Amino acid sequence: MKIAFVTLYDARDVTRMSGTGHHISRGLEQCGADIHYIGPLKPQYHPVNLARYVWNHHVLGRNDHPQRDPGFLRHYARQVEAALRETEVDVILASGGLPVAYLETDLPLVLWTDCTFAGLHNYYEKYSNLSRRTERDGHACDQNLFDRITRAIFPSQWAADSAVNAYGFDRSRIRLIARGAGVPDDRSREQIEELVASRPRDRCRLLFIGLDWTRKGGPFAVAVVDELRRRGVDADLTVVGSSSERTGPQPEFVEVLGRIDKNQPDGLRRITELYARSHFFVLPTRAEAFGIVFCEASAFGVPSLSFRTGGVPSAVRDEVNGRCFDLDAPPAAFADYVQRLIADPAAYRQLALSAFDEYRQRLNWTVVSEQAMGVLREAAAEAPGAASSRRARAPTVQRGRCA
Repeated sequence: MKIAFVTLYDARDVTRMSGTGHHISRGLEQCGADIHYIGPLKPQYHPVNLARYVWNHHVLGRNDHPQRDPGFLRHYARQVEAALRETEVDVILASGGLPVAYLETDLPLVLWTDCTFAGLHNYYEKYSNLSRRTERDGHACDQNLFDRITRAIFPSQWAADSAVNAYGFDRSRIRLIARGAGVPDDRSREQIEELVASRPRDRCRLLFIGLDWTRKGGPFAVAVVDELRRRGVDADLTVVGSSSERTGPQPEFVEVLGRIDKNQPDGLRRITELYARSHFFVLPTRAEAFGIVFCEASAFGVPSLSFRTGGVPSAVRDEVNGRCFDLDAPPAAFADYVQRLIADPAAYRQLALSAFDEYRQRLNWTVVSEQAMGVLREAAAEAPGAASSRRARAPTVQRGRCA
């Protein structure tokens, strides 16, 4: 199968977008796909569009997203169309909707994303207090997108429901496929069993990874550990991603490490050590489309603790690889759960190994890619007139080939 993989950025760059585009394309190549990369794309900086941004953002005090302007998006679409004229593919796969929302093509088009504009609106801070034109253009973009695509792949029920309820997308054309961990898949179940058994029983280590200290629930995580210590549990918290400048002064039981680049050998080794030694991964986020870090925690047999919000319940399934709590749950509720499992080694071991099994069965890129290939084949086979439109042309877009 020949796939045109459309991204705003260079999908071969593992440092972009948490490595999602890189892992998607590599996984599909390993499944036998021939990937034709379309991206990075050049943005269009139009004076009128920029002037509207300045007015809305700096004068009216509204969040404004000029990249959702129809002219801006058509500029992306024309670049994609030009690249498609120079190659022969069976299906188009877009990681995100912006570059293909106004794409003119008779080829089957599959969208793979973790959210919709409607889902983000008034959910993330960046998508709250929006300018009128951003609201209008954002919904117009997604409506046009869902009117065009052949299939949609979402990692969560939350995103799927948003596409159906806000834009009338046919639920039968949606496929729910999780995302994978951004760490190497090189651990056996026997190794995880040894890892879980090696975690001390006389103390409890919790791990927090997130750049946005406030939205990701950093202060709440500290409160959870503080509550555990108040109860006599020797607990500590390691913070990765957020720097001391973001977190401010912290109690002595909190270690703030700042950003660690797991794309570098030393960074990957350090991240691996932190996951491996931790009893729980805690990310009490208030807004999240999915959360690849939950997949990573499961890859090391580490149960995750979070709130029941956005796409999190599709990444963290209760009593399978952790627990999601209601948004009004206090730190004491998290502490109750942790304390009960720490006091029952057999129950903790069962949950930790279940988390790893969940990773092996659902939250790794090998399984995810195989499922996605099935969706792409569906789309290519069912799109009317697609086969007759694939004319062979001299390819100029760089290809990736499975060895």
